Amino acid sequence: MEADAQQQQGNKPSSKASEHQANIARLVSTYRAEANTLLKDVLKQQHRWRNELQEQGVITGIPNMRPYVKTLPHVRRRLSWKQAERDALKRHLMGLGLGRWKEIHSALSSSLRSFKHGPGDVEDACWQLLGELQLLLASPEDRLFLARLMEPV
Repeated sequence: MEADAQQQQGNKPSSKASEHQANIARLVSTYRAEANTLLKDVLKQQHRWRNELQEQGVITGIPNMRPYVKTLPHVRRRLSWKQAERDALKRHLMGLGLGRWKEIHSALSSSLRSFKHGPGDVEDACWQLLGELQLLLASPEDRLFLARLMEPV
């Protein structure tokens, strides 16, 4: 009889644990569904905003190249980039962040002796670099992350 009582007490914690895990699984499922719904709403709004900006001519229509609002009316020199310049561009883009073209240009100008590219060239090269990176990514999650990073704010 004592063995039955101990066995029943031993089952209680495991049944509580499994009940607790089931509750957590239900909550996670509910939260995931709510988050997906909210994400879909946000994406729809972003697409509406992008279409409005494209109709106004504020952003370019080239997919995955320069989806941000045009901020630099500077003349682009369209010079080819040396490997050392591209490496420095990658470092400064990672360090300063997307959209900070003037700061990236300033950092490149101070770190490279014969840097002749303008801020507009820096912006174009950053978007080209991100477009190339998107093609190289293998995982769909990584591609989706980069695509969302490149969405207009």
